[in-house]
Amino acid sequence: MMLALYAKTCAIRSRVESKHLFIFKDANTRGELVYNFILSQLAKLAEEGPREEIYSTFIALFLTAPYIAWKAESEGRFWVNKSEFDNHVKEFQKINERHFPDICKPRLEQLGADCDRVHVIDEGERSLSLADERIEQAIIRMDAKLFILDPLQAYLGGADMHSANGVRPLMKALGAVAERTHCAIVIIGHLNKKGGKVQYRGLGSIDIFAAARSVLTVGRINIDENMRAVAHGKSNLAPPGPSLAFGLDPIGGFSWLGEHDITIDELLGNKKQQPEGQFSKARRLIETALANGPVPAVDMMQMAEEQGISAKTLHRAI
Repeated sequence: MMLALYAKTCAIRSRVESKHLFIFKDANTRGELVYNFILSQLAKLAEEGPREEIYSTFIALFLTAPYIAWKAESEGRFWVNKSEFDNHVKEFQKINERHFPDICKPRLEQLGADCDRVHVIDEGERSLSLADERIEQAIIRMDAKLFILDPLQAYLGGADMHSANGVRPLMKALGAVAERTHCAIVIIGHLNKKGGKVQYRGLGSIDIFAAARSVLTVGRINIDENMRAVAHGKSNLAPPGPSLAFGLDPIGGFSWLGEHDITIDELLGNKKQQPEGQFSKARRLIETALANGPVPAVDMMQMAEEQGISAKTLHRAI
């Protein structure tokens, strides 16, 4: 058993250790060997999936792995019980949820949010699910106009998100809450890696997409690694809105950049994104430059010239 663990660990370790993201032990004890095996499985998971989808799992496993490895060795065991491991991960998640204000409040304040109007349902003693009565109770108590669940897969209460029978009752119950309380409910989900039409790109059953009245997709804009766009993939109650771009500048942080000429198929990679036109480029320059306050005209002209934008195009974009 231990030899098999060692062999599997070494194969993965040889591929990922040079990236300096995973730091393995020398494996002089059984505990260190178990630690290395858990870390190697985490590295394998990181290779298979997008970074955004494994971030929470990465943190949970990385912090709980040393304790579980020590526990196994101290009790003279050569294996880690899956249910015990899951319990440790869940406990870490509860601790993380209790520190929600320390993580999210600074970001909300940076974006100008009124934090007195932002409330969180306590999951310290009982995890929340889409069918939980506490959702409706909280909406009524706070007279909330917006309720956000992020991410969807964390609130399924054990239901299979890939099964229509598992998802449909939950979405129906949540829709009924929205109808009774007149509260807008926003659910954040992740994309799969299969490609194809927008209705099949979300993780889980297509019933999730079908139940939503409006679906917005966020993706990267190829012209700039710090730019993202929000595009309408579905809109049952009104005409689809224009695609909107926003920036994630390493220094300036988040900023809206206005409308952007990109379709949902282009955003999802189903269709090649067209090169940005000079007018759109000028609009983006102006919106980005003015995001943090006025800029002298001479400086704006110089920035436009550096990006190959003519003075005439710049004036048209104002």
